[in-house]
Amino acid sequence: MAIDFCLAFECNPKRYFGNGDCQKGTGEILERLKAKTRAQFIMRMAKQEGRDPYAISVDVITSGSDGNQIQKSVTIAELEGYSKSLVEHSADCNGCPAKCIEGSYGCIGCINYPISAQAENWLIDRLQPSGTMGAEMCFDLIRDRGINGSQAANMRQRGLFEITQAKKIILKKALFKNQSITADQLFETMFMVGNPIDPFHCFGVLLFFGALTIDGRVITDPKDSNSLAKLLDLKTQEDKAQHTQQVLGPPSDSEEIKCFESYFRAMYLSWFYEVPLLVSA
Repeated sequence: MAIDFCLAFECNPKRYFGNGDCQKGTGEILERLKAKTRAQFIMRMAKQEGRDPYAISVDVITSGSDGNQIQKSVTIAELEGYSKSLVEHSADCNGCPAKCIEGSYGCIGCINYPISAQAENWLIDRLQPSGTMGAEMCFDLIRDRGINGSQAANMRQRGLFEITQAKKIILKKALFKNQSITADQLFETMFMVGNPIDPFHCFGVLLFFGALTIDGRVITDPKDSNSLAKLLDLKTQEDKAQHTQQVLGPPSDSEEIKCFESYFRAMYLSWFYEVPLLVSA
C-alpha cells in the first residue's frame, strides 16, 4: 500500500496508455511502474535466497478493469512483460517540466506505508512554528474546513504509521489556551482534501512548511501582507521562476524522507504550472 501522486500534466505517454484519456493513462502507467518495482523486489529476494526468480509466483493486489482492487498470483515474467512497454514510450519524458522525481515517468511518485517515524518527525519539524504566517494559515485552514484527522487516525490504528499515537502540534499560542492540531489533521491536510488537489491548496501547504521563498526569503511575519500579496500576484511561469524557489533544507539520505521531498516538489510544480495534483492516499 502507498500514497500515489501524479501531476495532471498531459503528455503523449499518458495519452497512449489511456487510449487518449490522460487520467486513465496515469493509472495504467502507475500499475506498470508497480509491476516493475515488484519484479525487481522478487529478483533481489530470490538472489538472497539462492532461488530461481522465474520459478516464483507472488500474490499482488492490483486494480481490475472496473477500478476495483483484486488479488491475483503473478510470476516475475508476467510482471516484466507488463512493465516492458514503459521503456518503449519513455523518450517523451526527456526534458519534461513536470518531473518531481528524476528518470522516466518522473511526474508520478509514491510514499509507501507504513509511514516511518523518521519521515513523520521530519515532516512535523518542517512545519512553521507558532507565531509565524505559515502556522497561523495552517491552523485557520484546518479549523475552517473542519479537518478532524479521523481518517488518518483510523489508518494509524491499522498500523499504517510507525508512530502509534499522533503527536500534538501547537500552532497558535494563546493567553489561556494554546491552539493546536494533531499530526493526523496535518496528514489529512496534505493528502486527503480531495482528488485531485487544487494548485492553490498546494501553494498554501508550501507556505505552512516554509517551503516556498519570495525573492530569496521565507515569509514568517504574519503581518507581512505585502510579501504575501506579491506572491499572489505572480501569475506567469516567468514571474514565478524569477521570484520564487522551493526550499526544503539539506537533502536527506533517508529513502522515506526523499519520497516526502518529491511530494513537496510535486506541490510546487502543481502551483507553478497551475495543474492539479492527483493523489490517492
